[in-house]
Amino acid sequence: MPPHLSSDLRHRVVTWRYEGRKSVAEIVELAGCSEHTVFKILRLHCDFRHVNNPFACCRGHPRSLDQHDLTYI
Repeated sequence: MPPHLSSDLRHRVVTWRYEGRKSVAEIVELAGCSEHTVFKILRLHCDFRHVNNPFACCRGHPRSLDQHDLTYI
């Protein structure tokens, strides 16, 4: 599985596309990601004005211990 793109790089993809007028192929070369990823970032920006999905669930399992438990330990 390829690594996730940082938020900074996702913002640069949008900047390259709309301000730099670069093609998707050029952005793929610059960002080092797939065309699918570029299109997904641009679609999220168009739909939500964010480069990440604001409605996505958090990744991973909820923690077993909260901050109060850790302080006690």
